[in-house]
Amino acid sequence: MPLIRLVVRAPIPRTRGECIDGPRPCPHITCRFHLATKLLAGSKRLKVRRIPPGQDTCALDVADRGRHTLEAIAARMGLTRERVRQIQEQALLHLRETLEADAGSLAEALEQFFPDREDRRSEEVA
Repeated sequence: MPLIRLVVRAPIPRTRGECIDGPRPCPHITCRFHLATKLLAGSKRLKVRRIPPGQDTCALDVADRGRHTLEAIAARMGLTRERVRQIQEQALLHLRETLEADAGSLAEALEQFFPDREDRRSEEVA
C-alpha cells in the first residue's frame, strides 16, 4: 500500500492571540515576523536562512520576553549591530512623525468630547 503524504496548510494567524500558543518552531515561513525569512528588496521573493535547532523562529516570541541589546538582535537576525541600530533609528523616526501627525487630530477629538476641558499641561507646569 503506497504511503500518502498529507499536507495541511493552515492559514497564517492574523493576530498575536491566534499564534501565541501555536506550534514551535513556527511553520509559517511567509509570516512577516518569521526570523528565518526576509523579503528581498524590489521583488516578491523570500530569502530563507537556516535557524539552528532550539533558536526562536518568531520575532514576536522574542519581543514578548522584553528588552534585548542591539548585539543580541543582530545575532538573531543575521545582521550587523550597526544595521540594527539604523533600522531602530528609522522606526523611531517614523513613529515620531506618525505621532506628531496624529497629535492634531487627537487634540480635536478631545475638544469635541470634552469641550470644558482645560489644558492640563499648563497646570502641571505651574
